[in-house]
Amino acid sequence: MSVLNSNGILDANKTTAIEGDDLPDNKPAVEGEKFNEKQIFIVHGHDEHAKNDIKKYVESRGFEPIIFHLQASGGRTIIEKIDHYSNVGFAIVLYTECDIGAKKNTLSYKWRA
Repeated sequence: MSVLNSNGILDANKTTAIEGDDLPDNKPAVEGEKFNEKQIFIVHGHDEHAKNDIKKYVESRGFEPIIFHLQASGGRTIIEKIDHYSNVGFAIVLYTECDIGAKKNTLSYKWRA
C-alpha cells in the first residue's frame, strides 16, 4: 500500500495500510494471512483499449496485473480461479461504456457499462 501511496495512486489519508511481508506465490487466502500487495486485479468489460492501457500502467508501476482470461486455466473453473487469486490485495474496475442494452420487449437501446 505504501508503494501506491508514494506514487500518488492512493490518498494515504483515506486508506489503511496492510503490513507484513509479500507472499511468495499465489494461493487461496487463509484467515489471518496477508494480502499479496504486488498483484492487482483488473476487472473490465469489452473495451480492449482501456484494459490494455491500465494493464500497461500497472506493469509500469512494478505491479503484476491479474486479468482472468490471460491467466492459465489449468483445467480450473472460473470459481476455482477466483479462489486461487483470492489473496490479491487490490483491484481496478474499469467502468466503461462498452455494451448496449435495453429493457425486455423494447427497441430503446442505451449505452451501459
